[in-house]
Amino acid sequence: APGEPAAARELVAALRARLTPGERELLRLVYDDDLAFVEVGRRLGLTETAARVRHHRLLKHLRDLADAGEGRP
Repeated sequence: APGEPAAARELVAALRARLTPGERELLRLVYDDDLAFVEVGRRLGLTETAARVRHHRLLKHLRDLADAGEGRP
């Protein structure tokens, strides 16, 4: 449907607004800057593994928020 991309963008924006600054930074580095986890970890003062684990947990948290409808403004 024509409104779906706009609705998806609104949901993503609402979900991002619920995140901590550190969580938003992690998403920015991974998705906006398209950095490898070794570089993400370096910039955040983490190991590559810790950056991967944080990313994985953050995605689960976002899925849970979206499924619960908590991303809605």
